[in-house]
Amino acid sequence: MGQYADIINAWKGRLEPVPPGNISGEAPPAAWQLLTTAGLPTAEAYALDFVRDQRMAKPFDHLGRGYLFVAEDLSGFRYGLSLADGHIDRIFHGYPEPPNFVNSTLSHFLILLGECSLDLWPYLSVWRPATDQHAALERFEELVRRRDPAALAPDAYWRFVIANFRQQVEP
Repeated sequence: MGQYADIINAWKGRLEPVPPGNISGEAPPAAWQLLTTAGLPTAEAYALDFVRDQRMAKPFDHLGRGYLFVAEDLSGFRYGLSLADGHIDRIFHGYPEPPNFVNSTLSHFLILLGECSLDLWPYLSVWRPATDQHAALERFEELVRRRDPAALAPDAYWRFVIANFRQQVEP
C-alpha cells in the first residue's frame, strides 16, 4: 500500500477497495490495481459520489471514447477514466459536448480531490480571514501545479474550480 500513501493520506484513510468483479477488464492495469488495492473514498467528496458497483463493470462511450464510470457529481455529470490512456475526464453524458479534462491519472484525481474535499473546501466554507482563505487556495493551486500541471490547462476542471473558489475569497 506504500505506493498509495499519498492517496490514503489525502483521504485520511477513508478508502475502500472496489470488488474486482465490479471493474471492467478493459480498465488500464494501473487503475485496476489502485481500485482493488487502495480503493475509492468512503468520505464525502466535494460534490461527488463515487461508483463502486456494477456500473464500473460496463464501460460507456462518449463521442467515440471509452470510459470507466468512476464518479458522478450533483449535476449528474460523470467522471470517467479513459480506457485509452487512464486520464480522468468530466463527461457531459447524454450531450454532444467534448469532455472536460480533469487529471492525468486516477491517482492524481484522488489525491487532489481528497485535498480539496477534506482540507480546502471545509476551510473555505467557514468564516476565516480573507488572507487565510487566499493563502489556503494558493497552497492548493500550488499542489495541483506540482502534482499534475496539465490539470491547470485553460479548459481543465481544476482551473475552473480554483477560479470559482477565488471568487468566493476575493473581496
